[in-house]
Amino acid sequence: MRASRPEDVVQMAVKTINGQDMEGALSFYEPTATFVAQDGKRYVGREAVREALSEYFAIQPTLTVTAVRKVVESEEIALVAGDWTLTGTAPDGSPIEMNATNIDVVRRQTEGHWLIVIDNPFGLE
Repeated sequence: MRASRPEDVVQMAVKTINGQDMEGALSFYEPTATFVAQDGKRYVGREAVREALSEYFAIQPTLTVTAVRKVVESEEIALVAGDWTLTGTAPDGSPIEMNATNIDVVRRQTEGHWLIVIDNPFGLE
């Protein structure tokens, strides 16, 4: 799967996370991508992004993009902002619910598809 529009890459990554497909999720990130955790910690590079995403995978999430607020595109770079919700289960069995507004930077690759450069799920917090 390849994203033909900037906002598609976020939706496609969400679909792979919901399907517990780590390799699929990572395929939507550039090799040197940065993931920004809720506490502000930055994970740089796909292997570090794997570490950050593994925390989400552990709670078996259902992640939903509830709205794409804005897409600002310049030839090869785009800013994508949207609202999302997540439900899951903590290790102790208690329910987890989260929501926030993401701000992501994506880049058009030479083949024409888009990949995530910066994933900031809690961009407005």
